[in-house]
Amino acid sequence: MGKHACISAPDIGLDARYSGYQCGAIGVHLIEADEHVIERSHSHIRCDARASVFVNLLLSGSSFHYRGGSATALQARDMLIHDTSHPYLHAFPARKQLLIFDIPTALFASRFARPDQARLLHRETRSAAGDTAARHLAGYALAGPLATHAVDNRSEGGILSALEWLLDPPTKATSSRAAQLLMLAKAYIDANLCNEALNRDQVSEHVGVSTRHLERVFGETGESVAQHIQARRLERALEDVLAGAARGGIGDIAFRYGFGSHAHFTRVFRARYHLTPSQVRDGAVAT
Repeated sequence: MGKHACISAPDIGLDARYSGYQCGAIGVHLIEADEHVIERSHSHIRCDARASVFVNLLLSGSSFHYRGGSATALQARDMLIHDTSHPYLHAFPARKQLLIFDIPTALFASRFARPDQARLLHRETRSAAGDTAARHLAGYALAGPLATHAVDNRSEGGILSALEWLLDPPTKATSSRAAQLLMLAKAYIDANLCNEALNRDQVSEHVGVSTRHLERVFGETGESVAQHIQARRLERALEDVLAGAARGGIGDIAFRYGFGSHAHFTRVFRARYHLTPSQVRDGAVAT
């Protein structure tokens, strides 16, 4: 989580419990503690100049976030998003339970706009779709990995999909039910990208609607189910290509994400990114 200072009442001390695990590139941290203040100062940033965005979901209690001369008050079920490259104070006047998603800035910016200012999500988490998204975020974090400290790469996409519905909510033309359905479908797709047989029939069966209805909902976003599956597979494949040999050869990556052949993978990859996988990997190594 980077360098921070924790300040508690000197006559009371701090009663705190922490659980955490790594979910792909995202760090997931659950903190339960009495009254205290968390500070990230200029000196902390100089010692730990990490590029990270914190998504804070307050499960219980209340808090105040101070940054750049302004204060933001949070109540239970509120979400606060901020860039850790700027100094801040986060004060908790009573016992609280806080869920933090520590997302690399580059990964966050690839899906959302970088938060130049701290952003409070209040009404968004209380809408029907937003409440479902917030519950999914809590579910991803509070499941088994927090107890076992395992690494769960499948849930990274689910976390980002749930965040998408809070940071970039559907248009008014999209019903609340359709928004929830689309979020559930995208989360399922992200969790099964390595399943070669993944298709719209599997997705529609999982979310409990007909394939025709599912295609209609996806159509409102400008893509079909198959197009979304291929786009997400290519995005995940790009991450593996950039990661280097540790994620396997180009052929391994192609088959991992359900592309029938090295040639087919190279063709669709170049159509999307205007470079072949080998060119991308060679460029990453060169830099």
